[in-house]
Amino acid sequence: MLYMAIKAPMKRVIRNRETGRFFKDGDWTDHMDDATSFTSIIAVGRACARYKLTGVELLLRYPERDFNITIPICEM
Repeated sequence: MLYMAIKAPMKRVIRNRETGRFFKDGDWTDHMDDATSFTSIIAVGRACARYKLTGVELLLRYPERDFNITIPICEM
């Protein structure tokens, strides 16, 4: 039987560019591990609209890699 390795998916979180804090269910946390992990970019956009977020970035964290990717979002 052939087994495939299951890779951990990237984590998508919203980070406040000014404070460095992470979005968590309508509030903010200092810890990325506690932040809301969004399933898609659509869910990120919905959170931005629902909570009227500005000055934030989408942080893509790849657990098996040594780097993150950040993208400015919710500029209104």
